[in-house]
Amino acid sequence: MVDRSRPPWWPLAAWAALGLQLAVLYWPSALAAASRLDLPLADKAVHAAVFALVMWLWAGRGRRIWLVAALLAANAGLSEVVQALWLPQRSGDLWDVIADLAGIGLGAWLAAQWPPASLPPRSRPPG
Repeated sequence: MVDRSRPPWWPLAAWAALGLQLAVLYWPSALAAASRLDLPLADKAVHAAVFALVMWLWAGRGRRIWLVAALLAANAGLSEVVQALWLPQRSGDLWDVIADLAGIGLGAWLAAQWPPASLPPRSRPPG
């Protein structure tokens, strides 16, 4: 059964955002470009943005917001432990976890204000 209440691109966008988040967190040199920028806290902004995007998309897919937030928060902490222990090019950072949690909060707020499922689907030509 196809859910017609959501745009057809929605599942792909949600899975792509999750893949991007996992790459940013676990790819050994994913934030190297952000760290080379001469912008203070650029890497923290990237952390917050990817968590906000995933939270907004997944909570907006009809998932329970608290469950999505709990899973993302667990991943935020776990990712820093993994980086500290098993990714030699990365380091665990409590401030990254704080940025991740801020992104989760922002994404939850966005999902409550502008649920992605309420976005209009692409119009199709009559046929």
